[in-house]
Amino acid sequence: GNNSNPLRRISNYDSHHVDAGLAYTNPVLGDFTLTLGRNRVTYPDRAGLAGLSGYRIDELKATASRDIGAVLTADLTVTFSDLDPEGAGGGGFRGVTWSAGLTAVPTTRLRLTVNASRSLNPSLGAEALYSRDTTYSFTGEYALSPRTSLFVGAARNDRRFANASAIRTVLLTDDRLDQFNGGARFQVSRRLKMSL
Repeated sequence: GNNSNPLRRISNYDSHHVDAGLAYTNPVLGDFTLTLGRNRVTYPDRAGLAGLSGYRIDELKATASRDIGAVLTADLTVTFSDLDPEGAGGGGFRGVTWSAGLTAVPTTRLRLTVNASRSLNPSLGAEALYSRDTTYSFTGEYALSPRTSLFVGAARNDRRFANASAIRTVLLTDDRLDQFNGGARFQVSRRLKMSL
């Protein structure tokens, strides 16, 4: 992740991720995966800043997806995360992050989806070790015809920045982003779809 603003380059980061796992699919029970992964994040422009120069995170992740009748589909991910910062600055994390989603198709023309999640992510926009993000979203799509549909959506993302500091920029400990959207999709042909 890279910033074009010179003052923000202190938050540029490199991330290297590796994981492996198993998947199981059953037409009655649903789809399941279990993965073990490691991600190493470094901030190359923070050399010498104790507790802010990078971290290693190990994650054990279990996911499940299942159809509930003919109308609902549920998705759930539970992750045990162990985040260990470089240096003695503290600010590590050991606990559970998660995501959950529910999709409903009450009629052949209408699809509704709600999602919620909590995750750990590198901090590109603030001088911090990482951010703890909590996200909620909703989308709805209605088919006016076989080729045309309308959609609306809303999302909220709350971020809390761990080990936040103000070395080059102002102190940013948390932020919230609210988004609302709406539009239309049109299937021009079998190979081309347009959206606005």
